[in-house]
Amino acid sequence: MTNRAGAHGRRAGFTLIELLVVIAIIALLISILLPALGQARAAGRMASELGGLQQLSRSYNAYAADFKGNVIPGYIHWAWAHPANPDGTSPYGTSNQCGRLDMRTSDDRGSGQNTSGQQGSGAVMMEGYPVKSWPWRLYPYMTSVSGLVIDKPTLAELRTRPSPPTGYDTAGTWQRAIAWFPSWGMNSIYVGGDHMAGAFNSGTGLDFQVGQLTRYWVKNLADVRDPSTLIGFASARGKDDVSNTIWPGHYNVAPPRAHPYQRMQQSLATSGGWWNQPLGTLPPRWNPRLPVNTWGETSDALGYAYGIDFRHNARTLTMEMDGHCAALNVEQMTDMRRWANKATKPDWNFVP
Repeated sequence: MTNRAGAHGRRAGFTLIELLVVIAIIALLISILLPALGQARAAGRMASELGGLQQLSRSYNAYAADFKGNVIPGYIHWAWAHPANPDGTSPYGTSNQCGRLDMRTSDDRGSGQNTSGQQGSGAVMMEGYPVKSWPWRLYPYMTSVSGLVIDKPTLAELRTRPSPPTGYDTAGTWQRAIAWFPSWGMNSIYVGGDHMAGAFNSGTGLDFQVGQLTRYWVKNLADVRDPSTLIGFASARGKDDVSNTIWPGHYNVAPPRAHPYQRMQQSLATSGGWWNQPLGTLPPRWNPRLPVNTWGETSDALGYAYGIDFRHNARTLTMEMDGHCAALNVEQMTDMRRWANKATKPDWNFVP
């Protein structure tokens, strides 16, 4: 009897050409799907950060409501971050504003010193560097520290840092890391005030360290001329000199043009800032491989480089003073009307 299968020569599998065609089709499908998947992930990250920024806006306004409309200061005078001596005098110079309890706070680990002088667990007040910048002072208006650091891998890494009962204000601690590297930087030079840029010179009672200048930053929500335009916060990134890591966050962001303190120090020179070119000159395209200080000041008072982070398809997320959030590109961020309450044109420079 003849074997029909053998007689008709039934194939045992695919030919090489057929296999190559299938592989080519699969490769084509992957090349089509991967960008779409990448875009979906990027959109998810952006949506997550927008949600966090909107929560930050609610916390920011809750703080202002508790202080009669006064916004949280961005970076305070050294004396404000420490208690007064037992006799009420200041341990730091001639300031009469030492020991302002509204400027001191605890963290999520109970660090700091309580009113009985006990350190560590159960303590209620930190002082020094952790409270000079704004994050821990805004933390009581949040449900968790993730309201300050939205990126989960960054938060997990920072959580591994120690929380000593004393010395928590030194570099390399959990408290200092959160104080320095929140996901968003405050426009503190023009909103809230920044002692390192001339504000809060409480030793002399002046609002500015150089000359007899009046206050140039927004102190109260009622001061804001165009709340739909003026930036309160923006996505930031900063370099940590302890680990030499660039984190997706920093406590402040700098305006594109020289701020008032720089201008006064340099006889109103326009150098300083990160974009002081003539109007119409386009800034370079965002490149995350460039140094971290490309879109920001060279460094802060302690040498930490920082800048605006255009991490969402070459856009940074901003929170404007009316509470809405936006995604702005590099060119849009060069407009000084978004930065300074008194700016009247995109290439505005501070004049005393």
